[in-house]
Amino acid sequence: MALHDTVSNLVQTLLHQGWATLSSYRFDYRRSDGSVQQVVREVFDHGHGAAVLLYDAARDVLALTRQVRLPPALNGDEAMMIEACAGLLEGDTPDTCARREALEECAIVITRLEPVFTLYSSPRSVTEKVFCFIGHFDAAAPRDPDAAPQDKDEDVETVEMTLAEARAAIATGAITDAKTVALIQHLALARKNG
Repeated sequence: MALHDTVSNLVQTLLHQGWATLSSYRFDYRRSDGSVQQVVREVFDHGHGAAVLLYDAARDVLALTRQVRLPPALNGDEAMMIEACAGLLEGDTPDTCARREALEECAIVITRLEPVFTLYSSPRSVTEKVFCFIGHFDAAAPRDPDAAPQDKDEDVETVEMTLAEARAAIATGAITDAKTVALIQHLALARKNG
């Protein structure tokens, strides 16, 4: 089975099937000099996702989430990560997922959804593609957390800050999530150039 001119003879071995799938892949890689090298990689797959940076331009307010993340804690970093709303597509379109996550995680109804880019956060070992959006909302609008209750395994807090505060939080290391950093920087550049 050839995936591309550079990858052939792909063989998958399932290592674990649970919330996500961990597989080992062996393949032949055609190097730039024409030689062929056998490579083995472990690949983590749990589906694709959507992320939305919630922004009220009139008030210059971002709505972000704070929730526990075990991998950073295992590295000795802060377990409570500040992030843009995000979730797995679970059969939905990326824009439907973004709207669903904003409602579930922050009780926010998006008034306008702007697709901005798609990214891989760790393409060496994770298949997840994240569809990224800016979700415009009215920070003064009433919020009803019961309209779309959080999943039973989630405990998500909404954190509001200005765009300048969010950029400062990146600089100090208070925001380290890749998709969130990319979205905040994108918004800052768009505002500067707009």
